[in-house]
Amino acid sequence: MIICINGEFLADDKAKVSAFDRGFLYGDGVFETLHSYEGKVFEWSGHWRRLESSAQFIELKLDHSSEEIHGWVQELLQKNDLLRKEAAVRIEVTRGVSTLDYAAEPDRPTWVVFVKPVDRVEIETWQKGIRCGSVEASWLSPQLSHHKTINYLPTVMVSRIAKKNGWFEAFFVDDPGYVLEGARSNIFIVEKGTLKTPPLRGAVLAGITRQTVLQLAREAGIPVEETMIHRDQLFKADEVFMTSSIVEIAPILEFDGRKTGDSSHPAISSLQRAFRRRIQTI
Repeated sequence: MIICINGEFLADDKAKVSAFDRGFLYGDGVFETLHSYEGKVFEWSGHWRRLESSAQFIELKLDHSSEEIHGWVQELLQKNDLLRKEAAVRIEVTRGVSTLDYAAEPDRPTWVVFVKPVDRVEIETWQKGIRCGSVEASWLSPQLSHHKTINYLPTVMVSRIAKKNGWFEAFFVDDPGYVLEGARSNIFIVEKGTLKTPPLRGAVLAGITRQTVLQLAREAGIPVEETMIHRDQLFKADEVFMTSSIVEIAPILEFDGRKTGDSSHPAISSLQRAFRRRIQTI
């Protein structure tokens, strides 16, 4: 695998960052995960805007433009023979190399970009239905949850909980019982023909696929509400699903060991088809 570090393309066994990089020392940085379809990155501009917003939040000045980083991604896809395949793209920016001073201001950020193949067969398996469960929302930081920082220990820990329980994804549920978001995804339900998802307040990330699905639903004439969703609603809703950049749209068939939604999930199937059509327009 070829990896890009600060614009230099290196074999993975040669790609290294300093032991004093603040990303390694403190999780001081931001990132984005994107989905490339045959060399075309889905919603590049949306991901870039979110990267800029996250960097601004932690007061990290990006020293490369969207066009430059897009060029690195394209070169990585070419060098890794992924221009005609699906791939996950990871862009990570740390504050850079510094002394052991929490408030240090390094000379320049560290950029790490890599790509890896995505298995369409595996995705299509997930898109037939997944099992999920809940974890306490106390894992979340309301200040950081709106941004994609590399300080990802809460996600790591709840993902371990999910794996131990045989879940595909763990969703954060607050004390009153409202579902906020998944460790790496957003949640939706369909109730009496209306598509509902938690609003972007509190600890909910503005998912790029979330926004695309809302747009597709509106274009299809499906009523949309951004409203709080109680855990109990998952078991009464007509359909329940999650969204993410890599998985796209996947029905949730079981939550905390209980069946959810209609197994035929007609609205989800319609949105999946619309999503595939949107991909063709990249």
